[in-house]
Amino acid sequence: MVYQSQLQRNTGVVDPLILSRKIVDSYWYYPGWRTVKNFYRFDKTITPNKAANWGGSSEFWLEPQADKLGNIYLQFTASALTTTAAVPQVHLPRYIDWLGVHAWSEILLECSGNEIYRLRPDECIVRFKQSLEVVKLTAVREICAGDKTDMRREALATTAQDFIVELPLPHTRSTSRWAELIQLSNMPKITVNWRPLTQVVQIATDTAPVSSISNISLMATWVHLENDERDFNTMRLEGKSGIVRLFEDFRVEKFTEQVKLGAGAAGNEIIVKLNNFRTATKSILFVLRKLAEVNPGAGQEPNYTNFQPVTSFYLEATDGKLFEPTTHKYNLFVEHPRYHVGATGSRIYEHTFAMEPDDALNCTGELNLGSANNLLLKLVVPAALTEDMELSVMCKEYNIQQSVKGDWQKAFR
Repeated sequence: MVYQSQLQRNTGVVDPLILSRKIVDSYWYYPGWRTVKNFYRFDKTITPNKAANWGGSSEFWLEPQADKLGNIYLQFTASALTTTAAVPQVHLPRYIDWLGVHAWSEILLECSGNEIYRLRPDECIVRFKQSLEVVKLTAVREICAGDKTDMRREALATTAQDFIVELPLPHTRSTSRWAELIQLSNMPKITVNWRPLTQVVQIATDTAPVSSISNISLMATWVHLENDERDFNTMRLEGKSGIVRLFEDFRVEKFTEQVKLGAGAAGNEIIVKLNNFRTATKSILFVLRKLAEVNPGAGQEPNYTNFQPVTSFYLEATDGKLFEPTTHKYNLFVEHPRYHVGATGSRIYEHTFAMEPDDALNCTGELNLGSANNLLLKLVVPAALTEDMELSVMCKEYNIQQSVKGDWQKAFR
């Protein structure tokens, strides 16, 4: 084992007080606006600029009508699922599992032409399954139609379903980090890109599904302060560099060529070269899925939560292994409950370099992948692959958001 990659001083984002559980001890602690006068929080419904359906997009503008912007929820209704012809079918029509999350392919937050955050369904699933209390996870399953059996989804598809999806944008994970909305010179824009209907419906190949989405809106959480106190805090917080915040970014890299039919035979390693992870990284995780399910063609049914097992995995650079090979059982049943608050992930494999990876308020350690050369993910599957797979590798990385003179941007794109 070699450790030169992560033991360099002042490399990337490093919190020297990682052993403290008190956020006030952190160099990166940002208290937000302290107020002594009354303030109040309220939720406001934001409608899109135009109607949209499957395969389209919805745009929302966040008007600066309040002082701070907090949690944001996407709301929509999926109509009852019908077919154009009554013919014998293998099973009744049904939507995919976790439709509330996988109904869209990505959600983009922009301000003044700057990309602030790109949210993908995989991030929501990872956070829901690894970083939630069981009680909250139960509620999320209900409002996102998650972890439902095939028969239950067939029954749900006969009626319209209402969905409420919390969007884990980086500025919403702590009340001390809510964005200063009224200080922005341009309105932030949120764009929701909806998947085509064929990518969210499981149905017989000789029938055509009929469905629509409606009642699309965002529910945004805003806070109002007293005018004089707002002006005082604005002058106190925004210096020459504006307001700078550390946040957790979520990057995704997908691979298909290295996980083709027959790969992994007789315990051989599947080796994947990682190219896009070059900053301070809290943890690296991956899921393995059938390519025909995540990128379905004619006659293939989509399924974005059918994760495949691996036997073991590890990360390696030119100077050696970054951690020892980790087995399936040890990762899911030892490492996961040791570091995460929630039930064991369903074949979501993660190795964390942080002590408290679920801590959204404070960084607790990182590995600077930018100082590692020829970064490889090596994994072993139980048997030779019987069909093509897609390997989605994800990193929780540290990034910087900055608001200067009414503009909003992030450091590493």
